[in-house]
Amino acid sequence: MMSKMLNLISFVVIFITLFLPLQSFGQDSDSVITTPTGISPEELNKQLEALSNELNSKYTAREDSLKMLQKSEIDSLTQKMSSKHLLILDSLRSAITQELTDMFEEEKKALTESMKFKMSSSRSSDSETAKNYFGFIKLLVESEEKDLFDDAIIEMDNFTKLYWSGKLSEDVQLMMAEMYEKKKMQFEALASYIKFIHLYPSSSKGDQARADLVNFISGKVNKRISEKQSDISRIVGIPQQEKPYQDKYFAYIQTIYNLEISKLNDWTLNEIKYFNSILPDDERQPQIAYWYAKLHERLKHEKESSFFASKVIIGYPNSPLVPDAYFLKATILTGKLGKHDDAATNYLIVVDKYPTHGLAALSLYNAATIQTERLKDHSEAVRTFRRLVDEYPADTLAVPALLDGAKVLTNKVKDYKDARRFYHLITTKYPNDPRGGEALKLSGNVAESKQKDVDAAIIDYIGVHEKYPTDLKAIELLIKAAQLQEKKKKDLSGAVSTLQIIVKKYSSYKDVGKIQKKIDKLNEKISKG
Repeated sequence: MMSKMLNLISFVVIFITLFLPLQSFGQDSDSVITTPTGISPEELNKQLEALSNELNSKYTAREDSLKMLQKSEIDSLTQKMSSKHLLILDSLRSAITQELTDMFEEEKKALTESMKFKMSSSRSSDSETAKNYFGFIKLLVESEEKDLFDDAIIEMDNFTKLYWSGKLSEDVQLMMAEMYEKKKMQFEALASYIKFIHLYPSSSKGDQARADLVNFISGKVNKRISEKQSDISRIVGIPQQEKPYQDKYFAYIQTIYNLEISKLNDWTLNEIKYFNSILPDDERQPQIAYWYAKLHERLKHEKESSFFASKVIIGYPNSPLVPDAYFLKATILTGKLGKHDDAATNYLIVVDKYPTHGLAALSLYNAATIQTERLKDHSEAVRTFRRLVDEYPADTLAVPALLDGAKVLTNKVKDYKDARRFYHLITTKYPNDPRGGEALKLSGNVAESKQKDVDAAIIDYIGVHEKYPTDLKAIELLIKAAQLQEKKKKDLSGAVSTLQIIVKKYSSYKDVGKIQKKIDKLNEKISKG
């Protein structure tokens, strides 16, 4: 079977070598043949022959290795094995053979698709064959038979991928968008219009397509589309430049992906599959693989998303997207998959290997959250929160890390002294942060209820007014401090002084009259001794 496959590939190469230069796949013999990359037919033939030889060599090497294993090691072992063991060995041998066969089939498929693209990329829809194919498609469309709608769409899609340039390709792509719109398949229509704009920037029908798209999104459309109206309008307004086919296709996929319309996730996945099949060695494959993983995440395909994130990490270790892939994988692992330990590890890899990456601080924060909430390793979580503050002090997550770390210290570790130290770091390290008032309040609560340190609690409560006078809790905490001074400390004069702050500094307070009466009563008690 394998030798037949190899012979088939050799035949394809010979066929291309002899047929392509002469026939140009149905074009006139005097026409100039071009490809998206500008490769001449002769050079293309050489490349295809080299690919075939390389594939032959790889498989031959694998086959030789397997024969050696079968003849030497396996044969010597069979003499020492029982019949039961021989059955197991036969199963193992079959599995290995099948694995090699599958690997070869995958490589052959990738090569075949790549060859198809390189061959079809020489095709223009101006050829006689293309014109005949177009006539057939037009017949399907004009029949307006509902039962033939799916067939028409499939044929139009095939046409645009087989004939990537020429007026008829433009016509078919626009026909496809119009048919989707007519059938009220709004998301597919949107994607098809955007595809036309990207793939055929020089088309004489470009203005018409843009106008059609604007009219389409301005009409009665799905809420998800109307929410993206400004983004889509911006796409319409950006002039597209003529460039190689693969660049235009990549830009189109990027546009659809960035719209983040959930109903287009499957569509975008299929477009990526096509891109991969025709350009498996494109330098943008890391980005494509990452998008593929993200799309699966959007679709809640956790296992697939994790797998393709790993593809970026392992397959493209030097890509700048590797830390993003680690982050994505961690996010997926801690979701429905419930692999919290692995998730925390992947988040920490982002920080340890890529400390300057934009996701480093968030990775630390997420790792600490998993450590305390999922792994119940509260002490380690506190260290991770503190690491975030020490290594990324200017990050917006520094204050939340201190607040969360203090709560873990209070409720889980029971280290109240350290908890209050975390709260006070907010007021000293980030004095202008409005959450400082909340931090002092919480510190006072810990001092009062956990440490039974009334003096420390009073200082924290009054401190809110002193450091954050506009805090909504300032008056409430001044009252609370006065109550502690009166009832716990028996310091009536101190209570009066604290309440007088409210009368003097917050005269518009709705209950300022009640506060004044309280002051008068306290002064009465003081005068009576």
